[in-house]
Amino acid sequence: MWIKLRQNHFKKWNVGGMSVVDERRSGKKPSKLDASEITQLLETVKSKSPVDFGFVAYTWTCELLVLYAQQTFGVTVTGVTIWNILKANNLSYKRARPMPTKSEKSKQEAF
Repeated sequence: MWIKLRQNHFKKWNVGGMSVVDERRSGKKPSKLDASEITQLLETVKSKSPVDFGFVAYTWTCELLVLYAQQTFGVTVTGVTIWNILKANNLSYKRARPMPTKSEKSKQEAF
């Protein structure tokens, strides 16, 4: 099946060149959030904790921000969209790391 798709791609290329080639990656789509919602989202990330909104975690993750956007704005966005908004506004994001629970307390704090 993959070979057949590839052959079709080459046939299209031979007929029309670059104008007939499909772009299959997602690319940059306009955000479903408007400017005021993005501003409110960024202020929430900077100044509030997820616990304030009834979440169990103490730090924001992209998945939590997706849930926050659904609850607050009624808009469904993806984690990638949230990550792009954070990156565009110079906010860094690191994935959560599991903390070892059965080790020495001093090593946990240093970690």
